[in-house]
Amino acid sequence: MSETRQKFLCDAIAIADANTKLFITVYQVGDGIEFSSGRGITKHGSPRRHWTNDTIKYEIAFAYGAKKVELVFPDPSSGKTGYLL
Repeated sequence: MSETRQKFLCDAIAIADANTKLFITVYQVGDGIEFSSGRGITKHGSPRRHWTNDTIKYEIAFAYGAKKVELVFPDPSSGKTGYLL
């Protein structure tokens, strides 16, 4: 039996509206990703073979209805996270 493991990818801040900011931790689980905001249920992104900053931001925005998403770790200016496969 294989065990599914979470692998930390990055943290993010999602802004849904002027009064709602969510601090989100992003994990890779198999080919997909999970988002944990500490509020409500854990949300899931679509499975992909490779994750980039842009696809992570897109999936977070879609999952939380956020208008703006910023990755805060690792440095988003590097173009990709150091934790991706």
